[in-house]
Amino acid sequence: MDTIVIVSTVLITQFLLGLFIKNYLPSYMNEKGKNLATKEDIQEITDKVESTKFVYNSQLETFKTDLIKDLEVFKDYQKFKREYSYSQFKELYVHLYGIIVQSEYLRYFFQIEKNVPFIELHIRNKSQVYNIQAMSVEDKEEAISNLITEFNKIQIVYKIIDSSMYASQSLLKKAVSYRFVSEFYTDSTIEKELLDKYKDEELKLISEIVQLIVKETNELRKICEMDYNDEELKTGILQLN
Repeated sequence: MDTIVIVSTVLITQFLLGLFIKNYLPSYMNEKGKNLATKEDIQEITDKVESTKFVYNSQLETFKTDLIKDLEVFKDYQKFKREYSYSQFKELYVHLYGIIVQSEYLRYFFQIEKNVPFIELHIRNKSQVYNIQAMSVEDKEEAISNLITEFNKIQIVYKIIDSSMYASQSLLKKAVSYRFVSEFYTDSTIEKELLDKYKDEELKLISEIVQLIVKETNELRKICEMDYNDEELKTGILQLN
């Protein structure tokens, strides 16, 4: 009887152990494996995140350093631009602008049409001189030079050329071109067809020079944060008021 009970107990135990090994143990081991795999995955993801954060922070610091350098270069450029613009205004453009102001006032005062781009004043002194040898009185005419008459087209041109380091490229090109044309547009000995060409070119160039001076003077004043005329900046036409 005891032997039968012992054998039955062993058999039952083996049977139950077999069921545990067959059904529960694989499921348990699989779950433990999953948990282990999950922990390993989390660690791997964590490592990747930390690595990415390190790279990102490193790149961010590099970007910030480069940005600061670029800002310093930009500030230096802006400072240089303002200082150079003020030098242009002070050494050249304010003088040229003054000449054009006189021209526009003469236009207003003498009611001269706009189709004449620049007005300059010529003053002549007329007198009579007694010629002893000829025993006669002769008329004499002499040009008078003063601060008003010196504000003329050719002075604009030579001022631009003499101060070329302060002039824009466009203004300098037009000034040099005008210097050439001005030598011939009043020469009556030149054949008419060529003389007309000189006259047309002279008129075109002085008109362009005047407009460019008005525009660039206001542009320089704007850069230097000075008062400027927005209409003059847009059109190149000086406003007396």
